[in-house]
Amino acid sequence: MAQGVTDPDNTTLAEESTFLSLLETTYDRVSVEVIGSSVNNNDIRKVVVAHPQPVGPQDRPCIYIIAQQHGWETAGREGSFWMMRFLAETQDAQIIEHLSNVQWVFLPTANPDNLRVSDDGGRLNSNGVDLNRDHLALTQPETQAIWSVIHDYDPDVILDLHEARNTAPETDIEFAVPVGVEIPQKLRNEAINLVENYVKPALIGLSYVVGDYEPIIRVSAFTNMVEKNYAVSLLVETEREDDVNVPPRIDRATMHFETLKAVQTFYSNKASALVSIKYSEINEKIKEGRGQLKPLSISDTVTLDPPPAGYTVSSAQWDSLIYERNLVKLRALDTGSSIFISMSRRGKLRTPFVIDTDSYDNILNATRIATAPIINDVSVVGKVGLSKVSIVSGWVDRQTILVSKILE
Repeated sequence: MAQGVTDPDNTTLAEESTFLSLLETTYDRVSVEVIGSSVNNNDIRKVVVAHPQPVGPQDRPCIYIIAQQHGWETAGREGSFWMMRFLAETQDAQIIEHLSNVQWVFLPTANPDNLRVSDDGGRLNSNGVDLNRDHLALTQPETQAIWSVIHDYDPDVILDLHEARNTAPETDIEFAVPVGVEIPQKLRNEAINLVENYVKPALIGLSYVVGDYEPIIRVSAFTNMVEKNYAVSLLVETEREDDVNVPPRIDRATMHFETLKAVQTFYSNKASALVSIKYSEINEKIKEGRGQLKPLSISDTVTLDPPPAGYTVSSAQWDSLIYERNLVKLRALDTGSSIFISMSRRGKLRTPFVIDTDSYDNILNATRIATAPIINDVSVVGKVGLSKVSIVSGWVDRQTILVSKILE
C-alpha cells in the first residue's frame, strides 16, 4: 500500500525497504535508519520526518508512532507509511510550520518476523513473547529497539497502533488511554482530550463509527508504561483481519492514517501546553519522592504508606538491570555496601514496578529503604558504569536530583 508496492493488501518487508529508501532519497525531510534487528535478524527501521530536515534527537520535540507490535495487526503499519509520505510531501503552510517545531519518528514494523502470520503465533515474536507485555523487562530485541527511540528522543506524544479481534461489532475503530496505578493524571487527561476532541470528531466526520477499547490493566503494556515516562500515550485498535465482517484493510489503514492526522492538529494546538504539563508532572513526582509525600501504589491491592525513600540492590542485581540502565536511564548511587536507587528521580513512576517485591511484573526483588542514607562520597552508576562524584555531606536523595540533571 506504500508507493511502488505491488501487493494491494500489504507491504512486504522487501517493499518496505524499497519504499523507505525512495522516500529518503526523494525528500530532504525524511531520514531512515536501521536501529535494531529482530530475533530472526530482520531489520527494524526508524523513520524521522521534519522540516527542512531531521535534526538531533534532543534538538526538537518528538511525536512517536509504533505499529505492528503484534505481527498480524498490519493496518496501523500501512497507515504509518501513508502518514510518512503525507508529511514528506505536504505543501500546507501550517503543517510545514508544525514540522519545523517537532519531529515525527515512526517505527512502522516492530515485529517483522511475524508480519502477516495468520495464526495465533502471529501475535508473538519469534521467541514466543508478546512484545506488548515486555515493556518492563525489555528482554526482546524488538522491545529494546522500541525503547531506544524513547531513550534518545523523550517523546511528548506516543501512539501504539494495533488491531483487535472481536471489538464491539458496531464500531470500526476504538481507543484506550492509560489506566492503572501511578499514572500522571494531567497527561492522562491530555490523552483523553486528544481522543475526545480531536481523533473521534475527525473520524466521525468521515462516517466511521468510533468507540472505547477495553483498557489494558497490566503495567507492562506499552501505553501504560510510556505514560509513566511522561508522554501522552494512546492505544489505537481497528478490527483484525480474521474478525467477522471486518472492514477492508484499506479502510482500516485509512482510519489509522486519519488518526495520525488528528494527532498533528492536536499537537499543533497544544505543543507549549504539553511541554509545560510534562515538566510540571516530572517536578511534582520528584518532589513527592524526595519528601515521601504520597503513598506508592504497586498494584490495585498493594499500597506502601509511607512510601520508601528508595531501594537497595546488590552489585549483581544492578548488573542484571542492563536494559533499564541503558534504555530507561536508570541511575543510582554506589554507597560502598550496596547500590541505592532513590525515589527522588524522574523514574519514580517506573522503577518500583521493575524492582519492588510486590510488583506483578518485577524483574528482581530489591530491598525497600525507609530513609535515604547519609554519605559523603558516592559513585554515580548508570549506563557507562562508574563516575566518581564528591558531594557535600547530606541526604543522598537530594544529590540524586543534581546528578540526574547532569546525566539525563
